[in-house]
Amino acid sequence: MGNLVNLRELHLHVNGIVGSIPISLCNASKMIGLEVTTNNLTGPVSATLGKLMPFLQWLLMGDNALSGGLDFIASLANCKDLNVFEVITNQFEGVLPDAYGNLSMNLQYFYVSDNHISEKIPAGLGNLSSLISLNLSSNELRGTISRTLWRLKKLQVIHLGSNRIT
Repeated sequence: MGNLVNLRELHLHVNGIVGSIPISLCNASKMIGLEVTTNNLTGPVSATLGKLMPFLQWLLMGDNALSGGLDFIASLANCKDLNVFEVITNQFEGVLPDAYGNLSMNLQYFYVSDNHISEKIPAGLGNLSSLISLNLSSNELRGTISRTLWRLKKLQVIHLGSNRIT
């Protein structure tokens, strides 16, 4: 797939794909949408994903066994038109990096539920002024809900259940 440099969308959902997301896929630098949900993908996501795919508008990687941290999010700040980010039901762990606050101002859907995300909800999420739906449920988040979330005037749905929020 690394030779498909003009590829704009890739839909590989609900298959039996195993292994990691190949780094050569990032050669598709004109990609606007990547959907690899409901497969058997494993391993971490490359930290260069967003740097090499700056036109991404939607990234859907839910229902796999992807693991490691969410550090690759920092590279998605390069994706100025990112609208949907979804990594539900994986094995991601660690904290939500503050880089989330640098994501596209067009981001409307942010779904990271059913992983192993710990610590607190970062205040930077309050910078995502176009956010309509936020799902951080079924993680290991603790602490209080950041007051910055109440700045999100377009927000219609918040899922924070099944955490350790006080």
